[in-house]
Amino acid sequence: MTRMPDANLPEGFTARPVTADDLDDIVRLVERSRAHTRGAASADPDALRAEAIGIGSWTRRQIVVLDPDGRLVGWASAHDRAAGRTDLTMFVDRSLDNPASIALPLLDWLQESSVAIAIFREEPEERLEMLVDEGDTDLQAWLAAHGHHHARTWLNMSRPVSTESFPPLREGVEVRRVATHDLGDGTTMPVAEDLRCVHRMLEESFADHFNSYREKLPRVRAAVARGPGASLGPLVVGVRRWTARRCAGVHRDATGPGGRTRVVRRIHRRAS
Repeated sequence: MTRMPDANLPEGFTARPVTADDLDDIVRLVERSRAHTRGAASADPDALRAEAIGIGSWTRRQIVVLDPDGRLVGWASAHDRAAGRTDLTMFVDRSLDNPASIALPLLDWLQESSVAIAIFREEPEERLEMLVDEGDTDLQAWLAAHGHHHARTWLNMSRPVSTESFPPLREGVEVRRVATHDLGDGTTMPVAEDLRCVHRMLEESFADHFNSYREKLPRVRAAVARGPGASLGPLVVGVRRWTARRCAGVHRDATGPGGRTRVVRRIHRRAS
């Protein structure tokens, strides 16, 4: 396991792995951070649960930072997203006198964790990525100070989508929700035929994307099983009858408004 960054934290602050008891504090930390950067608090407790302590945590290395009073003031996560690519997440309490004194050691820890992931996967290099809200000038400055650079910007919008809003369909095409079946434990899973269709649609649609990485069907199935943040429930599929290859999809909702920035840094695997 990557060493804790205690030596580089301010006096009295400590770091440790995430536990189930941290979930409520992590949700509050994310809400406070987004209120600071977006002007409104927004956090999905179910999605955070899946990521921090649920099945989604299996591919993540995570720690939290506590202040001298034991209050959770930082959370960092390195997600083994794909071969040669680690997605980073970091939230720091902005009400601290010097939040950079927490953020910079966490970025050091995230880089070391990403190197460890690259070594484990036997990858010659690793790309580190983090999504940053346009209004989060603090995080942008911390990343720049740590050697990351701004790679890409796009709008993050939300709009309702319904079957009534589709243009006229070609003959032989129908539009419907992804079919699911009950697993008997309170959760559902897309039926195999639809899951294969959506998987192919997603892979072919993003084949020319700068960040494209071809996912095998079992990994997509595992992502769907993680639930919030990866569910196919809101997807609508259009299927041309008798030709399963002809499939298309649209998600009913995107995420919150505002610009998002992808910050990327490449690191080379270290031998020690």
